Amino acid sequence: MKRNSYGQWSLFVLLAAFVIGGCADDREFDQLTESTLQAKKECPPGADKKGECEEPPPPPPPPPPGGTVEPDLPGVGTDALHTPMRLAGTPEGRILAADPKAGMIFRIDPSYLLPDQGFEAVGKPLSVALLGDAIFVGNADGRVIDVYDAIGGGYRTSFGAGRAERPADIVADTGLALLFVLDSKSRQVTVFEADGTIVRTISGPGSAAEQLASPVALGLDAVRGEVLVSDYGEADGSASVKIFSYDGTYVGFANGAGNCNFMGCTGGFSRPQGVFVHADNLFISDGLLATVEIYSRTTLAKVATLGGRNAGYPGLRFPTDVFVNDGGDVFVASYQSGTVEEFVGGAP
Repeated sequence: MKRNSYGQWSLFVLLAAFVIGGCADDREFDQLTESTLQAKKECPPGADKKGECEEPPPPPPPPPPGGTVEPDLPGVGTDALHTPMRLAGTPEGRILAADPKAGMIFRIDPSYLLPDQGFEAVGKPLSVALLGDAIFVGNADGRVIDVYDAIGGGYRTSFGAGRAERPADIVADTGLALLFVLDSKSRQVTVFEADGTIVRTISGPGSAAEQLASPVALGLDAVRGEVLVSDYGEADGSASVKIFSYDGTYVGFANGAGNCNFMGCTGGFSRPQGVFVHADNLFISDGLLATVEIYSRTTLAKVATLGGRNAGYPGLRFPTDVFVNDGGDVFVASYQSGTVEEFVGGAP
């Protein structure tokens, strides 16, 4: 009898444990589900009750004019910059720099001319542009345009295969949401929408006035709706900056012909790299002469020169790109010195 009672009692305990355990599992599942759902609830205005609902996250700040956001990237060491190649401005006056040797895109603080943020790019980054909430990077190894989040620097996608064999430069028209990509290998400019859709191709290889012999970099005049291409030209000819309308029509050129040699240049330029339009001036960084040549955007005549081999501080060593902020300060990527230099108030 005791044996039977003990067996019955054991069976009862086992059954109870099973039932209780099952209920415990159900309760844990229910609590998890309720907690998950509770976290998604939003409180109506003025009805914040802890434990019952949570305040909705604040809305994101509205984008600045043109819809382009200010990049916010991981922090980097101020000594991380090695070979700044191409530059792009941000809405708040900072500078993005593509650094092929470091394999990174940096955000440069203009107050100190040093990087404070950045991210590691896929492959070899030659060029960079900012449009909307994305950073577009010309990847020379992948022969594509890679797209990264402007907030955080995370990789999104790529496009442009076959159209970016060597993506030497990218510029963006933020108002029209268009990207202009120079493929220096195929010697043409391809216009893309922000999602990678091809709009058209501008120019092509050749020695005619409307063709590109040895294109290096791009500039954009969004007011006139024109794209400018720096071109080393033929071996026996002069360099130039060729100008095309957005629809591909050849407009004209700034002539680099002049009395140019290793020590300087009068009336022209030698190895045009980056091009930037500010107000009614055209800024051209000259890699060989270590200068920024300034031309009138209207007359295409030379206005002034910044830098030079014997100009003192700030010194330039193979300047590959130029950017001018709203205040007229001129920033230059000095490739061989691994720095970004500034000519305060350098714009005429």
